Amino acid sequence: MKRSPPSHELKPQFLLEGTVYALEQGGLLLHDSVLLYRNEHYASAAALALFAIEEIGRSRLLHHLWKEAVEKGSAFTAQAIRLKCENHVFKQTLGLGTPVLYLSKNDKKLDQLFQATLVKHATPESLKASDGLQAIAKRLQRRVPNQRHDWRQKSLYVEPDESGTNWSRPKDLRKKIAFDSLFGANDTYLQEVRRFNRMGSFKKENSAYHSAVKAWEECQELPSVLSTKEIGVFGKSSG
Repeated sequence: MKRSPPSHELKPQFLLEGTVYALEQGGLLLHDSVLLYRNEHYASAAALALFAIEEIGRSRLLHHLWKEAVEKGSAFTAQAIRLKCENHVFKQTLGLGTPVLYLSKNDKKLDQLFQATLVKHATPESLKASDGLQAIAKRLQRRVPNQRHDWRQKSLYVEPDESGTNWSRPKDLRKKIAFDSLFGANDTYLQEVRRFNRMGSFKKENSAYHSAVKAWEECQELPSVLSTKEIGVFGKSSG
């Protein structure tokens, strides 16, 4: 007989620990993804990178719940957290990083907008171009969670393709998808590590959270973030 999960209210400290543990797991999955990518296991590399994004999304959710518990006295149970974390697309949405536009010489419109922003002093034309780029980035950002969920499925499972006449096999996953997944995971992880360590623009953000982390004696260091140089090396050979 299947047992029901505990329904008791979770303490803020427990939620804090989950926030850090999920972020740590995201970093570990990211590092494992790199090893697989280097050995040309692109489907498995993509799968782990996409799971890393989901774990970082879980960390962000737990951070939000911790904040609600501390500031508003809100109560949450283990069962409620499990239910919130069941939806993969929801976690991919929470794990979104900075909107990134991959510029290509083949995309003339996007390249023209970008070139129009490269001015020393703002002009009506450059501001209009900048607004255009931001609008495109937002549209792409809305599509990313579902796209990444589709990549995750294709990197793990053998299924009939959309036409129903061939098989979609993880071993045939394109190298570029693995790279894009890895790049996205590292970008999101970098943001959260900076938040965790109060770096840059996060220095003045949520001092109560950082005080709580500092008071947690058993809190360990997070896995390192991949350097831009490492990501750049991967990008040069992506096809």
